[in-house]
Amino acid sequence: MRQFRWMVSLSLMAALTACTGGEKGEEAAPNGSGSGADAVDGDGSSAVAVGRPIAAIPGAGEGSGSLIGAAWTAAPFAADDLVAQHPFLAANPWSNIHNDGAMSDSYTTAGPLGVRPQLQSASLQGDCATMTFRADGLLATVCIGLTGTKLHLVEPSGLTLLASLALPARPGPVDFSNFGGGGYFFLDAQERAVIPAIDGRVWIVEAVEEAGVWSWRVVTKVATDAVLPAGDTLQSALPDSAGRLWFVSQQGLVGFVALPYEAEGAAIETLALGEPVANSFAVGSDGGVFVATTAALYRLEGSGGRPAVVWREGYDNSGIVKPSQVSAGTGTTPTLMAGGYVAITDNADPMQVVVMRQAADAAVRVVCEVAVFEAGGSATENSLIAAGRSLFVENNYGYTGPTFGAVGPQSLGGFARVDVSADGGGCTKVWENRTVAAPSVVAKVSKATGLLYTFVRPAGDEAGHNWSWAALRADTGAVVWEIPAGSGTFVNNHYAGLALGPDGAAYLGTLGGFVRLADGR
Repeated sequence: MRQFRWMVSLSLMAALTACTGGEKGEEAAPNGSGSGADAVDGDGSSAVAVGRPIAAIPGAGEGSGSLIGAAWTAAPFAADDLVAQHPFLAANPWSNIHNDGAMSDSYTTAGPLGVRPQLQSASLQGDCATMTFRADGLLATVCIGLTGTKLHLVEPSGLTLLASLALPARPGPVDFSNFGGGGYFFLDAQERAVIPAIDGRVWIVEAVEEAGVWSWRVVTKVATDAVLPAGDTLQSALPDSAGRLWFVSQQGLVGFVALPYEAEGAAIETLALGEPVANSFAVGSDGGVFVATTAALYRLEGSGGRPAVVWREGYDNSGIVKPSQVSAGTGTTPTLMAGGYVAITDNADPMQVVVMRQAADAAVRVVCEVAVFEAGGSATENSLIAAGRSLFVENNYGYTGPTFGAVGPQSLGGFARVDVSADGGGCTKVWENRTVAAPSVVAKVSKATGLLYTFVRPAGDEAGHNWSWAALRADTGAVVWEIPAGSGTFVNNHYAGLALGPDGAAYLGTLGGFVRLADGR
């Protein structure tokens, strides 16, 4: 997921307003919160919803879905590859948009197999980029929309809104593709939502249940705004293995808040990298913090009480801002792999999957650079998926954002798998599928089912307004099935992250809220 600066066009603004405001908007509003009745201003006051079902997204499929292909029988893939549980994040794999501290985008749990598919949607009047799940199965998400940015707590099986909290409003025109200032958030080990908000502070919010009624309570707001340069925005925040709260800004300021970071007046230490950051970052189990800028990949650590660069490695860069990109840089959050590797894509032409060694003392940093897709048609704005020694990469080249025009969100097809050799001496491209067009989804793999889950624009959809769930075989890249998910801009996932919930269903944020796919009983 990247920071995109496509502003809402007048036609899109009018359509979204028709859906989220006025007479029609009231009909589609979840629990009446579309008008702000259940959510408060961004001062941290709690908003309580009454637990009514959430309305469906206009254009989204509901009820029994149509299966194109055949239901799948689980065939585990790299099932013995377990991502270490980060001690300061909620339980794997449901703490953040990329699942865990390693940003693996992979699950040991199962997703849908395509058995009697059931479709649902939830209109939350915003782009709900990150789906997180608590131990009790409740879903927490931050949605960025025309009516503001809100934190929601949802009971997922019945799609019931339990509580909402208004976060600081974004100034100026709505920018659905700038995921800084709330798009990236995480659940900590106490299952509190930790949100780098648009006001420059990190909000820590807990869900509270009393007599069957849920509400959000703001625990504290960490004063990171005091160190941000003028005009800068928090991009992401995560704890390192010692529990210090690290953050990155869009202008390339990195830093951490000293322990205990919730204490009023906690010391904040920073380091200016001097290079923009457009993604989140990864946190290792040995104190390493891995940040990708538009020029290089860094390993940072807290050294002597301050953030310090352990190593910096530049990557190949064509200097081209490719269609689907806003800068000439990687579109990936770093992904940590078993064996001590860290992987990104570069901005070469064609794009390459780049694998490096995490260790500070590595004699040779770069393990491999493997070209994927074709010159003049390769770019990704979503992170690599790691399962065992395998990496999966998506081609987003050509996606131009949400639109109601005659030409819809186009992109070239493409998924590929690259494996690191057993001896760490290099990498091999195992397969490449150029027919599946996934314009912008943060795809995921289930090591339990052996399927790669994604969200696609069906072949032949020249207008680009139809959307389908899809599953590919992780071992071969072949398409197993597609399930039409609906049509229209509100069903466009627009760089939101797909998630496999603890209930075995798949969830995906869209411009209208989120959609859900489950196997029938």
